Amino acid sequence: MKINKNPNHSKLCGIAPSLSNKNLSIISSFLLILLFSSFVSSAGVSSPYWDKDGEGNENPLILSPGETKEFQFILQNAGSDQDLTFTASVTLGGEIAKIVDPEDRYLVSSGKTDVSVKMRVHVPKDALPGREYKVRVDFLSTPVAEPGQFQFASGYGTSFTVKVTESLPKSEKKSTSRLSTPTILLLIALIIILIIIIILIKKRKGAKAK
Repeated sequence: MKINKNPNHSKLCGIAPSLSNKNLSIISSFLLILLFSSFVSSAGVSSPYWDKDGEGNENPLILSPGETKEFQFILQNAGSDQDLTFTASVTLGGEIAKIVDPEDRYLVSSGKTDVSVKMRVHVPKDALPGREYKVRVDFLSTPVAEPGQFQFASGYGTSFTVKVTESLPKSEKKSTSRLSTPTILLLIALIIILIIIIILIKKRKGAKAK
């Protein structure tokens, strides 16, 4: 029997296990990334106000000097079989915006899509019309796990602009509301008159036909 004495044989045998381990590490990392991506896509936060998106659309919060507005962010955990804990913090615009819930941690069970986070925005009385405030709220979510288990943390951020507009005096607000009622009554009266005219015209045409 002929024995192949290849001097590179021993080197190749030594490299093979290392290549296998390397490939295994790459595959494991890829699977972890896929798992992490599916976890991220299943959770999130929605806001009634937002800055410009990719299409240039925005929905700012418009307030007058001295005005206060309360609204809610909505946390969701759809499509995941893990419960999540969200931690909220105001990272920009804290001088006018704050979270008013008793705690800044929120448990969002698997499948829940309606956990609310209450926020209050107050514009100072001395704020000049035309001024804009930038507000950003960041949320950090982690899966609920047993102590000692490795956990992925995901970050979510939502930002919006608070635009200060000139407020109308109370007298002007009252006059505007009073004018609205006569306007509605006038429209109703015109519609009634128009209906009566149409009925009379039809009756005359019917009488001539006879």
